[in-house]
Amino acid sequence: MRSKFKWIFTLLVAFTMQFSFAQEKTVTGVVSDALGPLAGANVVVKGTNKGTTTDFNGSFSIKANVGDVLMVSYVGMDDSTIVVGDSNTYNVVLNQGINLKEVVVVTDGYRKFTTARAISATSVVSSETIENRPNSSALQTLQGQVAGFNITTGSGQPGAISNTLIRGIGSLNGNTEPLYVIDGVPQSGSSFRAINPEDIESVNVLKDAVGAALYGNRGSNGVVVVTTRKAKFESSQFTVSSTTGISTLQNNYYDKMSAIEILRIEKAKGNGFGSTLTDQEINSYPVNTDWTKELTRNALSKTINVAFSNGGKKNRSYTSLNYNETQGLAEVSNFSRVTLRNNLDGSVLDDKLEYGTNISIGLVKDDRVPSLGTGGVNQNPMLASLVSLPYVSPDLYTNGRALNTIVRNPASPIPLLGYTPLLIQDLNQNLTNRFNEFQIFGSGFLKYNITKNLNIKNVTGVDYTQFTTLSSQGAEGFNAVYFAQNDGKPFGGFQAESFQYDSQIVNTFSINYETTIAEKHSLFLSGFVEGLYGRNKSFNYNSDGLDPVTYYPGDGAGLVPEDPTNVSWYNRTVGSALSKAMMLSYFATADYDYDSKYGVTASFRRDGTYRFAEENRFGNFWSVGGRVNLDKLGFMEGSNFKMLKVRASYGSTGNQNIAGQSIYAAPNSFKDLYAFGNAYNSTIGAFPVIGNPDVKWETTYTTNFGIDMNYKNKLRASLELYEKKAKDLFNTINTSSISGTTSILGNLGGLRNRGVELSVNYDLISPKEKNGLYINVFANGSYNKNEITELPNNNEDIINGNTILEVGERVDQYYVYKYAGINPNTGNHLFYTADGNLTETPDAADRYKTGKNRIPEFQGGFGFNIDYKRFYLSSQFNFVQGVSRFDFDLSSFSDPNSIGQFNLSRDLLNYWTPSNRNTDQPSLNVSNQGFAEESDRFLIDASYLRIRNLQLGYNFPSSFFKDKLSLKVFASAENIYTWSKWRGWDAESPRAGDQYQFPTPKIYTLGIQMNFN
Repeated sequence: MRSKFKWIFTLLVAFTMQFSFAQEKTVTGVVSDALGPLAGANVVVKGTNKGTTTDFNGSFSIKANVGDVLMVSYVGMDDSTIVVGDSNTYNVVLNQGINLKEVVVVTDGYRKFTTARAISATSVVSSETIENRPNSSALQTLQGQVAGFNITTGSGQPGAISNTLIRGIGSLNGNTEPLYVIDGVPQSGSSFRAINPEDIESVNVLKDAVGAALYGNRGSNGVVVVTTRKAKFESSQFTVSSTTGISTLQNNYYDKMSAIEILRIEKAKGNGFGSTLTDQEINSYPVNTDWTKELTRNALSKTINVAFSNGGKKNRSYTSLNYNETQGLAEVSNFSRVTLRNNLDGSVLDDKLEYGTNISIGLVKDDRVPSLGTGGVNQNPMLASLVSLPYVSPDLYTNGRALNTIVRNPASPIPLLGYTPLLIQDLNQNLTNRFNEFQIFGSGFLKYNITKNLNIKNVTGVDYTQFTTLSSQGAEGFNAVYFAQNDGKPFGGFQAESFQYDSQIVNTFSINYETTIAEKHSLFLSGFVEGLYGRNKSFNYNSDGLDPVTYYPGDGAGLVPEDPTNVSWYNRTVGSALSKAMMLSYFATADYDYDSKYGVTASFRRDGTYRFAEENRFGNFWSVGGRVNLDKLGFMEGSNFKMLKVRASYGSTGNQNIAGQSIYAAPNSFKDLYAFGNAYNSTIGAFPVIGNPDVKWETTYTTNFGIDMNYKNKLRASLELYEKKAKDLFNTINTSSISGTTSILGNLGGLRNRGVELSVNYDLISPKEKNGLYINVFANGSYNKNEITELPNNNEDIINGNTILEVGERVDQYYVYKYAGINPNTGNHLFYTADGNLTETPDAADRYKTGKNRIPEFQGGFGFNIDYKRFYLSSQFNFVQGVSRFDFDLSSFSDPNSIGQFNLSRDLLNYWTPSNRNTDQPSLNVSNQGFAEESDRFLIDASYLRIRNLQLGYNFPSSFFKDKLSLKVFASAENIYTWSKWRGWDAESPRAGDQYQFPTPKIYTLGIQMNFN
């Protein structure tokens, strides 16, 4: 009986065990967010020690029983749970956590990391801070948002290209701008004009060697990685947004004279219209024109954006159409853009094969102000709007021929330059100055998952950009009539057109392997082969002489044929050019993580380029880095730090664009060639051009130390310390003239940048604390100082006008005369000599090194975000400190030699006279004004603090529309107010000096955004 019972009991136990094992099974799935799969997400069986992390495809596999709860978590995302049921596959989409407004996934264009695992010095800007800003280029919106990323827009023309520096200037003669990578394909900064800012999902700015070394010969100035929007899986949405705005001029503080005041000072000098009038006529003069108001306008802008996203279980698609139209402040300035984008991705073959395409088409029509920064009185509208004489009436202008008669009238008391505003009125009627841009950008990838841990991937990108320009001035315009009469020609005017395209194809093949060993050791390995082919073709012509009967801008019917009796009357010129570029690269990267506590990374890249001789054709670039997540260590257990990480990196990057920004420039600097041109006695001859076979890359070595922290999910901060050493800088090297030339091009120069960067983001009040009130404050700032470490020709100083390059000093330090004031005895300017004495006529030896230049030492931004109920208010302030520039507009307003031609500042009313000897203004008959313009008198501190953006909005409750529509309305203001010592329209500029430039405007915008679910 006992034996029988034991047999029954054994069967029961076996049955029970079999049932238990039958309930435990392998559960798989994919964890993703709005951007796609998340690598490194944690999946844990609740109440047990069983857990795993997702691989680089976001995939996971774990043993679990039916009824178990899987806890899915990811840094910066809300946790999610899965109750295991009958299914063996569960896909999870995590939402961004409410306490972390920043994107917590960083990418270098090849890999994605959480902020906890990132080693690179990378700053991330999310779509939330880019969308609904009234800037034609997204680069302008990024200004002040990233520590160490200096963005300066030197023109207020809509669509103007910004100048950008990451961690200071990196070259003396070569490219200094970062590499832009959009959806994995390198592009130029000008491409941002043709991109819809509303399509941008995130921007990652790579600043150290770990991030940039993967781009090798193009990464020495940093890398800006742009990711565009994608749809969400198993979700669809239709979005419509529209903005309408108005732009106005910023203020200037030159305090210009009125008509009566300028007439009086003309009479005192005995020059100009005022010298012909009596005091009574001057005091009762009826005209006082504000030419700034006459020649500029309150400019309108409008934007319409439509986007549709649709996602299924295995594929998703995002499509957008955008139209932007923006007037410039000057009448001839207009910008319009149409963009169309489609981003598609998905998977087939049971997720073995993944695919994706990104296609963008952009068309830009850009009517520009001509001759900016020049003294072209008949070409530059900004000159006329700033300095035109207020006693000249706009009613004098009727048409170009009539104006020609007025100007040529010998009895006119007003000289030609006094008619400047009328010349610009005429130009506005007869000028065409158009720059059109057409861009097709596409990329596609295929990825095959050989195993769960191993995949191969191929990415191909094509960037085709076409530029066409048209510049013409009609035959009946003043310029055409005036210069035709001067030359005795029957017809005047001109038309010039150009066509250029730049096509680049990039293909990257990679093999990627990732594994986790014993749940604590994670290893990621990748190898790449990349090739680039570029082709740039241009053609242009210029033709003088237009027939007013048949002329139409851009049509050849109005071109006057050459006159065989006088072939010099109507000149014809044509030009054509073709350039090609090729690169081949091999690179690899490895990342290792131990238990989310320690991580190391390394990369190596070998680049080959067409630009150098065979022995220098390939260059090697590399990086190493490591991190320690202190918050994961035992002694930090129970602390309030959600993340506390220290990291360090070192590596090298290259700059193959050693002569400017283009990959096509200086392709033959290593070759001995011949150039053809006019030789002795105006005969055609050949000239030797001596090459240098040793020409090679510029190389930058970067050291970086960083600390990242997240305290209680309220305070997030990053601190960076870095040093960048650039070696083998491209320069001119003196040689013996026995070779027929006195210099060759070569690599001999060094430059160092050192700096500190700090970014802080603090949730002052969270919604859970104060009944829906959320207050967030943020700030970033950076300090950078550059120093020249080596120059060619035995470190000899290089003087270039008013600047100097000197070892141990900053780049382009101002080198000018030291101003001492006004000579009380003569009314001329005084200057200090090199030995400290005073002189009115300094020489070259009296110039001194000011220690100042145009590149700021400090820059950054700060602001706040406030949400209450459904209202929100956001702000951004920008600041720049430690930058000086020449204010040549102020110089013009202070020049007594301009009396009778242009308006002046009221400062000059305190001019020197024998009875007014103690003054800061010269005599009206000053004889050494030119020396003052090359002194530090007009070298102004251009530091500024600006209210860059304010935005107020309201989100209507979705229940108001039965959960089928979400609606947001908002108002924003850009460049509202600037605090600065700079007296001109705009303190912001990348140039060493400014005169008659187009200032950035104030922009006020109203907008609406609707999302249909």
